[in-house]
Amino acid sequence: MSLWGAFTNSVEAIQAQSNALGVISQNIANVNTVGYKSTTDEFQTVLSEQTAGSQMLGVQPIAQQNITQQGSLESTGVFDNLAINGSGFFVLNSELDGSGSAVYTRAGDFTEQAVSSSSSTTASLAGSLSSPATDTTSYLTDGQGNYLMGWAAVDGVADTSSGVSGLTAVGFDLGSTQNGQATTQVTLQGSLPAGSQDPVSASEPIYDNSFNTQSLDLTFTPDGSDTWTVTYSVDPSVGTVVQPTTPQTISFDGAGNFDGTTGSNTVNIDWADGTTSSINVDLTQMSQLASGSLVLNNTTQNGYASGTLEDVQFDSSGNLTGYYTNGQTQLLYTVPVATFSAPDQLNEISGTEFTQTANAGTLTVSPVSSLGSGTSLAPGNLESSNVDLNTQFTNLVTTQTAYNSATKVFSTANDMIETLRDLVT
Repeated sequence: MSLWGAFTNSVEAIQAQSNALGVISQNIANVNTVGYKSTTDEFQTVLSEQTAGSQMLGVQPIAQQNITQQGSLESTGVFDNLAINGSGFFVLNSELDGSGSAVYTRAGDFTEQAVSSSSSTTASLAGSLSSPATDTTSYLTDGQGNYLMGWAAVDGVADTSSGVSGLTAVGFDLGSTQNGQATTQVTLQGSLPAGSQDPVSASEPIYDNSFNTQSLDLTFTPDGSDTWTVTYSVDPSVGTVVQPTTPQTISFDGAGNFDGTTGSNTVNIDWADGTTSSINVDLTQMSQLASGSLVLNNTTQNGYASGTLEDVQFDSSGNLTGYYTNGQTQLLYTVPVATFSAPDQLNEISGTEFTQTANAGTLTVSPVSSLGSGTSLAPGNLESSNVDLNTQFTNLVTTQTAYNSATKVFSTANDMIETLRDLVT
């Protein structure tokens, strides 16, 4: 190797170590950046020059992304903070309907972006779940305005099989109305007084087709040993029971247990507003005890009034559930996790956001529940940077030493050239 090779190699070394210093400084600067993925600066030899019988090997830097290395999870208690515990990425898109540019991130420090359907205006919210108007939808976005994507639920069911094409921006409208549900099923669980000779009555609320609370009245009349007949009625001012036209009969064995196959009956009601309800009344959980009076331990029915959305919460499976003032809950969205065959080969557009490349391999978008116990979402948490300061400071000292040594090589080679020049002259 000639003296000229010392110049070439030392210059390449200075450039490589300068690049390494830049990588280290970037890692240290982002040590507290949520979801930041560090970069490791590696080196490889390169052929600088080849002559007969000799080669001159220099060096060049290669950046290695540590995307798959997870940072620790830190609890914040904030609704719109999400962390992935395990592998995968959140799916983001620049457009509400998913037609824009897709990016992938581990940084779940989302904020709420309010979009008014009437004025098409947007405003940033602070994550307090406060909706300025019922025609305003709050969408979860990152710091660059990209929307968190998920599968929207229809009637409480999200089609997670639709893949990427089925994703849309995750949003909710506090104050929006959920329609009520008319009662179609009633179940009574309790006991009738054995030996009674007088009728006993019971009522529980039901809901008509306008989702208003009404009362279905049941009268139990003793009809011989361990046998009762049941009749139904509602307030005449609001409706009329038109079915069954004859009383229902229920019976019990000597131990007071329900005995028979006629414990369920269909009750049809014509309401005053012209609508009709058909309600299945289940009495098979009734018993007969020597209590002296009718005892109802539990009554259930499947109707409910209309309600408004007052709160939303994520769970560890990525499901966003809405909570309504009528006591009902309903699935609104399911947030997926994106995985790649070689995630460290994604294209870094910032320390926290990435785009797909051919080298990253196949993209798979899956619900968290299908990924097994190794992956879950942690609502109210954030993933911290995976930068290890001790490692960075060690690399800093090593880089500084290598840089100084390279400059010494260059300076020494320069001195030798000057000496040779002086000898020639």
